[in-house]
Amino acid sequence: MRRLPLYLFLALCGLLVALAVAWWQLFQTKKAIDAQIKQNQELIYRNAALQADIQDLKNGNDAVQERARLQLGMIKKDEVFVQVMDQPSAVQPVPNGNNPTASNQPANTVNERNTTNVPPAKPTQPNSTAPATH
Repeated sequence: MRRLPLYLFLALCGLLVALAVAWWQLFQTKKAIDAQIKQNQELIYRNAALQADIQDLKNGNDAVQERARLQLGMIKKDEVFVQVMDQPSAVQPVPNGNNPTASNQPANTVNERNTTNVPPAKPTQPNSTAPATH
């Protein structure tokens, strides 16, 4: 009879360990399900975008012309190509003059100007194409 409480305690510990392992597996499974749902949602968005591209390619020439311009650099006849750069060029301009030790920075930038308390000049006529501000 003296060993009965010990056996009951060991059985209870075994059940707690089994319960903890089950909870851990449940947590890992929920985590895997959430990751799969997220991946499925991204694939649904991608498939919808591809389906829209397919419809554009089947129904009109606009998508074909856009892809030709963006991916292949093609332009139409009498069309002007303008390239807008997002970042400044790595090539620095050569300063005017024959002084090779001069800085490559322009001497008269906005931050280096000698500013006084003179307000900037205002345009004489309002710009009719500018959006109205409220």
